[in-house]
Amino acid sequence: MVTTTEVRPPVEKKLRKIAGAPIVLVYQHSQEVAAKNGTILFYHGLGVSKQAHLYEMGRLAKAGFLVVGIDAVGHGERRYPDYDERFEEKRSRATYYQVVRQTIDEIPAIIDELEAEGLVNQDRLGIAGISMGGYMVFGGILADKRIKVAAPIIASPFWRDVPEVSPHLHPDKFFPVALLVQNAGVDTVVKTEQARNFSKKMEPFYQTSPERLRYVEYPDAGHIMSPKDWSTVVAELVEWFEKYLPAKEIH
Repeated sequence: MVTTTEVRPPVEKKLRKIAGAPIVLVYQHSQEVAAKNGTILFYHGLGVSKQAHLYEMGRLAKAGFLVVGIDAVGHGERRYPDYDERFEEKRSRATYYQVVRQTIDEIPAIIDELEAEGLVNQDRLGIAGISMGGYMVFGGILADKRIKVAAPIIASPFWRDVPEVSPHLHPDKFFPVALLVQNAGVDTVVKTEQARNFSKKMEPFYQTSPERLRYVEYPDAGHIMSPKDWSTVVAELVEWFEKYLPAKEIH
């Protein structure tokens, strides 16, 4: 008996710059074909680079999406030459939020250029990020209304050092973005209750489409999750984008 299995093309990775930011495009088939299914901006955590999450981006690419991994300001190919000095204990929080805000400020120009190249199609645009990258997701939703689906992981919308621009002040501005928030229950780096409480505050604004807001907490997980929990996190991430890209028009 002869059986056949589907042969899938390998995941391709292409390094380049867009709107001045170093990126890696991750996809199967071709960039254009993947973009028809949906384009996802992907942001990494503190101290690493776009290369740190190739596994997670690869999983999304295998689901058919075009994933755009982006080096945050001061990281990766544009790492600060005095990175360690900038992030010394006394200055680290101010530098952290500077990086977050400056990276978010680039999002509209990045989307503009992707659209001009035909790499964003029919409003099929999402954003995801891990840890510091998740902070950028919360801010990115407010920075550009073209984002339809979002998934911050182990992150907070409460920006203590820059309260005047903290996303937690605007629970009314997230709907109708399909928002999946995943956090660790015993995280000692990110205060989990901030994202949990914010998700509760957003519920009244999602009352016409409550399924578009989902909060998941892994009760025994720390900021660095176990392989088992992380496998579930990534599976939830992929499933969310498969469900909501393209996002249907919501009124």
